[in-house]
Amino acid sequence: MSGRRRFAADIAADTSELLHVAFVLSTEPHARLLDVDADAALALPGVVAVMTGADIGLRLFGRSLRDYPVLAVDRVLFAGQRVAAVAAEDPETAHRAARMVDVSYEPLSPLYDLEDVFGEHDVELHPGAQGYEGATDDHPFGNLQGADVVVDGDVDAAFAECDHVREDTFVFDRVHSAPLEPHACVVDARGEHVSVWSSNKVPNRLRADLALLADRAVGDIHVHPTNIGGDFGSKAAPYLEVVCLLLSERTQRPVAARMTYTEMLGTTAVRHPGRLRLRTGLRQGRIHAHEAEAILDGGAFAAIKPRATRVVSILGHAYANYEVCVRDERAMTVYSNNPPGGHVRSPGEFQSVFAGESQVDLLARTCGEDPIAFRLRRTTVPEVRGILEELRAGVQPWGGDGPDVGVGVATFGCRAGNGESVVAARATSSGVVLRVGVPDQGSGMYATFRLLAAQALEIPREAVHVEAIGADETLTDAGAGSSRVTAVVGSACIDACSRLLEELGPPDPDEGGGYWPAARLERMGTPEVSVEGVGRNRRGEAAAVKPTYGGLALQVTVDRMTGQFVIRRAMLVVAPGRIANPVGFRGQLEGGFVYGLSQAVLERLVVEQGQLVTASLGDYKLACIGDVPPLEIRHVRVGAETEGELRAVGELANIGVAPALANAIDDAVGVRIRTLPITGEDVWQALRSVGQEG
Repeated sequence: MSGRRRFAADIAADTSELLHVAFVLSTEPHARLLDVDADAALALPGVVAVMTGADIGLRLFGRSLRDYPVLAVDRVLFAGQRVAAVAAEDPETAHRAARMVDVSYEPLSPLYDLEDVFGEHDVELHPGAQGYEGATDDHPFGNLQGADVVVDGDVDAAFAECDHVREDTFVFDRVHSAPLEPHACVVDARGEHVSVWSSNKVPNRLRADLALLADRAVGDIHVHPTNIGGDFGSKAAPYLEVVCLLLSERTQRPVAARMTYTEMLGTTAVRHPGRLRLRTGLRQGRIHAHEAEAILDGGAFAAIKPRATRVVSILGHAYANYEVCVRDERAMTVYSNNPPGGHVRSPGEFQSVFAGESQVDLLARTCGEDPIAFRLRRTTVPEVRGILEELRAGVQPWGGDGPDVGVGVATFGCRAGNGESVVAARATSSGVVLRVGVPDQGSGMYATFRLLAAQALEIPREAVHVEAIGADETLTDAGAGSSRVTAVVGSACIDACSRLLEELGPPDPDEGGGYWPAARLERMGTPEVSVEGVGRNRRGEAAAVKPTYGGLALQVTVDRMTGQFVIRRAMLVVAPGRIANPVGFRGQLEGGFVYGLSQAVLERLVVEQGQLVTASLGDYKLACIGDVPPLEIRHVRVGAETEGELRAVGELANIGVAPALANAIDDAVGVRIRTLPITGEDVWQALRSVGQEG
């Protein structure tokens, strides 16, 4: 650990000409903008420029739907929306001046929660929604962001055939992705070309967005490779970069912006709060009918979500590991005057697997079956069967370890996201260079690429070098996200190495091992050989990356007097494909477990009457090492063919913590928690309601 890695915010110290930007954020959750008076701010020594929505006009960004203004023009739709930007000689002056900008509002009726959205009112937050780029024709009511549906059969007829039906509603609160390195950028638009250093995780899309929103040619913009410093779904939108580019054009100076933690928590992607109702029926012991209805609070804008439905991937996961005869699953996301919802680690799966695996346990108890045995009888996935067998053997020694001690299990899966990446490989006399477009978000991906290339070429790892290039017109890349990096970019590295071998020929033992391409190039009379490799994933295609499956068991002790619980130990079992980087693989599983634990028991982004309450990492609690129980990790293999397959693992382990915990608490003291996060107060209230406290 050297501490020498540089992030986007560190680049700001490289030039004395740099201007620093602070944003004026709306204090109103829903209001008409009457006036933005910047005279006092402009009079402050050190202030160079102030930019408002009136200066630049309505410029909308978005991944599948462009509905989010770079700066508000006529209305604000959540407290925290960017209204103006101040550029000054130093950060302190910029923030002081931003507080001096006088914004006049005319408050409008707000929609704070789902009850408000579906209540009696005439408030339409996006009356021009059908005119947004990316809008669809299906728009049944004014505050709908998006809808999704998965139907397989006549569910009403199937329920009529069931001999047992249960229905449960699960509620989940708003949480944040909470990367520790805040969003930051530096933009230099002096002259004909634009240089950008940004924590945005998708350089190619960022460049396209900047070109569109700043009316520049794509080829004029160079997005430099930059270390991201953690993402978890938060760093895919141009929150800062467009304004910085426009200010740099105006002032002819480089411009930097860096979010405070308060700004990051209050203005960037959150996990959608909402509710999920599950109705499931058994017929002769089989899961015969399943119905799901999800309603999610998408906040003020849909722009941060990449799916065309504008609904996170919440459908199809609750009972994904089990045989279900008939399904009818529906979801909708609605607009409100809250911070916008986006993709946070395992978007949709985190909520739906919590609900589904909780209800599976409830069905098992209703049938009088052991929860693991119930799952084994109904799973259709060989990997899940192997995981459950391993969990059963692993928890058996835990036994009955005293009163108010329980064990809970959950199974889950993770798929790599869609996307394509191109990697260039160049063999020289001194080593092989892999040129990649994907930025490093801190997971050790570049070390994995080096290992994959070294194994494919049979050369020392030290002879492989990874060169990050940022945005590039020839080397397409889908960005660092959706658990696709190892599976997709790693496959591109392997493909590039295969093409190198086609050019160089296979290794020859007579060449003495080591870095053999040097001798081969000399014999060929050429200083280097360059090729490109492609990796891609399209879900539903025969060649798609296969899912990774996992299972988790937790043992808890519950104090009936207070409801407080302690997780005593945990066992995570996974069925991986090829483990390309054992250290990175374990790090992803351990990190995912801690992330899931944090969001299952600690994290709650509190927004009251549209105002952010947990406005710092002092108020918004994250799990630390002292919160983590002993964790045992085991692997199972199902079929020799899985040994060579690269699969996703980044968003696997966090999914199962919440349902396994709820199941363990129920096993310990007989109360069911259906809300997230799960707190000791929730358990105490549940015990009190059934007369078991103390």
